[in-house]
Amino acid sequence: MKKLITLMAALAFTSAAHAGVLLDGYDLGLADELEGTTGVLSGMDAEINWANSVLGTSYSSEDFVKVAGVDGCPEGVDEDCVQYQATDDGLHIAFELSESPEHYLVKNAQSTGVFTNNALYNWAVIAITDLTGFNLGDSFTLSHVSQFGSVDVPEPATLGLFALGLFGLGAARKKRIS
Repeated sequence: MKKLITLMAALAFTSAAHAGVLLDGYDLGLADELEGTTGVLSGMDAEINWANSVLGTSYSSEDFVKVAGVDGCPEGVDEDCVQYQATDDGLHIAFELSESPEHYLVKNAQSTGVFTNNALYNWAVIAITDLTGFNLGDSFTLSHVSQFGSVDVPEPATLGLFALGLFGLGAARKKRIS
C-alpha cells in the first residue's frame, strides 16, 4: 500500500511540475506549435492551399471553419478582429476556439501563420515571439482565425475509468502478493 501511495504522490508531483501556460490560474497546457508563416493571402482558397503545402495535408474548404471576432473588438478596431487574452506569464496570448481543431490559421493585414493545436484543444495558445513577423504594434490585432481538422478529446469519464482500472490492477496485485 505504501508503494501505491508513493506512486500516486510521485505522479501528482510530476504533473504539477509540468504545468503549462496559465490564464487566470487555469492551465491551458503548452503553447501551440507554429508550423509556418507567410505574407498576406487573399481568400480562403489561397489560405487552404498554403496551409496544405506547409502541413503536408489535403484539407478542403469543407474542413475550414472561419472564426469571426470573438467577444467584440477594441474601440476603433475592425469588428471582425479576434479578441485574445494575455496569459499570466505575459509571454503568450490565448483565445478560445469554437471547436477542437487539429490546426488553425491566424491572419492580420501583414502576415498569415498556421499552428498545430496542442494541450487543451479548445484554446489557441500562441507565444508572442511566434508573432514577430505579424507587425502587430501596440494593438496586437489579428483579423481572423480559420480552424480545420479535428482532434478527438478524451472524455473525463473515460480517463476516470482508466484510473479506476489501474487502481484495481494494483489492488489485485497487492492481494495476490499478500
